[in-house]
Amino acid sequence: HVVKLLPGTYIFHEEVAPEGYETVTDITFTVDKDGNVVVEEIEGVVKAIGNKLIVTDKDISEEPYKIEISKTDLGGNELPGAKIEILLDDEVIESWTSSNKPHIVKLLPGTYVFHEEVAPEGYETVTDITFEVDEDGNVVVEEIEGIVKSIGNKLIVIDKNKKKKKPIKPDIPYTIPKTGVE
Repeated sequence: HVVKLLPGTYIFHEEVAPEGYETVTDITFTVDKDGNVVVEEIEGVVKAIGNKLIVTDKDISEEPYKIEISKTDLGGNELPGAKIEILLDDEVIESWTSSNKPHIVKLLPGTYVFHEEVAPEGYETVTDITFEVDEDGNVVVEEIEGIVKSIGNKLIVIDKNKKKKKPIKPDIPYTIPKTGVE
């Protein structure tokens, strides 16, 4: 945009950035007596060439979102010891062992798979869970009661205790006591 300015100090203010871009903070610049723009240059944000002020907005669509992944028991307590992977197009892009705190991953909008390689001791491994990170950084998943749910930017995966097998009693002959009733 061409603007005629007298020599002096000015502020470039971006009220609203284009959709998908981050608004830049105010930039103070000077126009000298020869009409040249003088500004403290910030690489990738602002520079001056002759009588031009060049301001570059940051594309926020390329910024990954912080996604919180919580591995819990049925009571909502974090479960340490699960070996977890996040896959994108069948490729592992992040892996970790769960702890007593949720894990933060940075993901771009897209479709991912939560894979539990190993469950914590005493718990069943969940089957793979496909989830999506939407354009607003929210986790979208088909919720399954007692297994998986999402709240905002958080994916919550729940492990169930392994079912304890009843001990097998050997066949021991026994007699039924007589109670006096035939």
